[in-house]
Amino acid sequence: MRQQQHRKRSYSNGAFRKRDRHDLICVICHAPAMGYNFDQITCESCKAFFRRNALQTSNRLKCRVGTNDCIITLETRK
Repeated sequence: MRQQQHRKRSYSNGAFRKRDRHDLICVICHAPAMGYNFDQITCESCKAFFRRNALQTSNRLKCRVGTNDCIITLETRK
């Protein structure tokens, strides 16, 4: 199997430039990301969470605080 390169092209100032995977930030917790998973840029931790819970019913995942408006960050994602 051929390994994908983690480079995407982005449009900036009328020209394309290559973007290294080091520029990627997880859209969930804002940690450094390694690539696209589940159609989103995610870090390895968030990728693992969504892979484990993708087929679970939504009532199994409960807000620990009870407000259902938690902000997920690198520090709070545990």
